[in-house]
Amino acid sequence: MFSNPKSSPHKSFNRLVGIVRKLRGPTGCPWDKKQTIKSLKEFLLEETYELLEAMDSKSYEKHKEELGDLLLQILLQSEIRRQQNKFGINDIIKILSDKLIRRHPHVFGTLKATNEKTVLKNWEKIKLLEKKGKKVSIMDSIPITMPALLKATKVQKRAARAGFDWPNYKGVVAKIKEETMETQKAISTRKKTAIEHEIGDLLFSIVNLSRHFGINPEIALQKCIKRFCGRFVHVERMADISHKKIKEYSLSQLNNLWEKAKRNQYSQRL
Repeated sequence: MFSNPKSSPHKSFNRLVGIVRKLRGPTGCPWDKKQTIKSLKEFLLEETYELLEAMDSKSYEKHKEELGDLLLQILLQSEIRRQQNKFGINDIIKILSDKLIRRHPHVFGTLKATNEKTVLKNWEKIKLLEKKGKKVSIMDSIPITMPALLKATKVQKRAARAGFDWPNYKGVVAKIKEETMETQKAISTRKKTAIEHEIGDLLFSIVNLSRHFGINPEIALQKCIKRFCGRFVHVERMADISHKKIKEYSLSQLNNLWEKAKRNQYSQRL
């Protein structure tokens, strides 16, 4: 249920901050009191993936709940830092608010920006000005631990904004063909390091093709995995009906089962 739009978000937020503070306080929860910045890493990652799953669902209740769980992780970390006398939730809110205003002069200032491309160019210029006096690259702020597909996309987008990009997707397709050939040559050497190198180049080029068509490669791969799992489950069921194990089928028989699973999956989408 949607809460009263007239109710104060400040009051609700302050209540939540107070709850988290009590949980971490002297008479609070032993589990919450025990947590550290390091121990919370796995929970932050877990909650992020659960939120991503909720975003794909059609359940607004689930989405709302998972947003709350992620918010808890932010509040727990900020409370730990407050207890260490480093910073608190108000400092986080202030630095974010100031950054949003500073990086949106077309909204909060007099700068004109009529399209998304201009906004992104201005964004990068402002970020460079913020780091004035320091030797920086447009790649510097990309997290080392970011998932590879997401990181590759981000790197390519930044390079493209700097003017380092193919004029259209045809150049990317040609690059994929080139990298495929180089991967085949590496395979013929049987050298694992060479094969790894070329597979990396091939994956990077495929991510680039996704970007040129405005497709998120992470989402595309997740959907592919979901399709594969759905088809595999169908193959398992057909094998069970025949009272056989999958490894007892020939490659040709498995291919026939797979094609049936694909047709079944396709008919369910219609």
